[in-house]
Amino acid sequence: MVTLIILFYLLVGVYTGMRRGLTLELVYIAGYFITFLVAMFTYEGLAKFLSVYIPYPSYIPGNHLAIFTEAQAMSLDQSFYKLVAFLVIMILGWLVVRFLGYVASELTFLPLLKQFNTIGGAALGFFMNYLFIYFVLYAVAMIPLAPAQKIVEGGLPNFIITKTPIVTQIVSSWLLPK
Repeated sequence: MVTLIILFYLLVGVYTGMRRGLTLELVYIAGYFITFLVAMFTYEGLAKFLSVYIPYPSYIPGNHLAIFTEAQAMSLDQSFYKLVAFLVIMILGWLVVRFLGYVASELTFLPLLKQFNTIGGAALGFFMNYLFIYFVLYAVAMIPLAPAQKIVEGGLPNFIITKTPIVTQIVSSWLLPK
């Protein structure tokens, strides 16, 4: 079921990217990149705030985790709060970028080679939705409860978390304790 939801969301990204076109998708990606940089430099303060108000279920040694080792699991709470804070900032930035994209929607109609505009927009739409899915699945993988672990245990969710080139190494080195 989770795999079907992921595939549907990726198809929505392709369709949306095709409709927007390459130019408008590039505007969105530039905005998301700026939001990403802001989130990278500001998430720690929000993570401390969230750790006071959002409970994190304790890991019980011996419980099965689909992605992380037992040593990593012992300190996943701080990584979880960092990732949730990062995602909150990214979602707020996403809203701002969406508003700016709406204002700049005339860029959809810039004269470009139609197939290049459509295919480029579709590829970028897929890429952005894939990254969003990656971060959400990574956050779910950090929750040491059986239903959350079942979601990321196998198939497409596990593949996305463990096999996404470059992103997996960057996020793991950023979030996981050394």
